[in-house]
Amino acid sequence: MVLAATVFLAACGGTSRDEFEAEIQSRGGGLGSDLAIEALDALEAELGEDLALRSFTMNLGQVGMQVLVPGTDDQLDNYQYGASGLYGSGGLSEPTPVTGVGTARELRRSLFRPERIAFDDLDRIVDEGIETADLEDGYAQTVRIHRTTERAVITVDVATDRETAQVNFRGDGRPIGNGDG
Repeated sequence: MVLAATVFLAACGGTSRDEFEAEIQSRGGGLGSDLAIEALDALEAELGEDLALRSFTMNLGQVGMQVLVPGTDDQLDNYQYGASGLYGSGGLSEPTPVTGVGTARELRRSLFRPERIAFDDLDRIVDEGIETADLEDGYAQTVRIHRTTERAVITVDVATDRETAQVNFRGDGRPIGNGDG
């Protein structure tokens, strides 16, 4: 909601890009469930509901996704999704091939299914990441989702002008910490 209002103001010419980014940062970073779900909905409309992802990365108003090409077991495409149009990226981009993917067996171990990720709980996860990082004036700069050999991991990068902290969660949104990796 905050992102949409700020985008509207920016689109009307009332806010510069720097002012827009400063406003989003002051509200925690503008990353959360709405942007993620919009990007996944657009991707599902393009490719169908049986998606397998290798990575999902959210930045200010944008999402980058590496997706298994339907009908293959060893090919990935990159897709970009932009909600705002502010950076020239409204909607879903055309796919671009990913090179150096490796064998089907290697790739399979790095894929995750969107339905196994707490996308609808990203607002809470991002807020908890900011709180856990405990950086004065910290905001969520990036949210990255990938799979380790054991599980899907959601990483919230919390930043200030001088430092960055990473806070990790399991795919279901539970925090990872205290040596439970």
